Amino acid sequence: MPQIKTGNATHDSNCQKAEHDRQIAMATATTQAQATAADVAYYKTVRDSAFNNGLPHAEFMTALRMLGVARVSPLSP
Repeated sequence: MPQIKTGNATHDSNCQKAEHDRQIAMATATTQAQATAADVAYYKTVRDSAFNNGLPHAEFMTALRMLGVARVSPLSP
């Protein structure tokens, strides 16, 4: 499982939990839409965590755009 290590314990913990949840969702996904939804949820979580902790978050916004998410601003639903 890849890990994000920033030195910010709160953000690192949020990212680890998000990756754990994504792995579980991927393991049970039976369609591409479910797999994509797992990725979108992951990137939204780490984007919001980075934003809330004052860390760079542009790479997560880029990932969301690549997944087809129209609204990628931090804290957008």
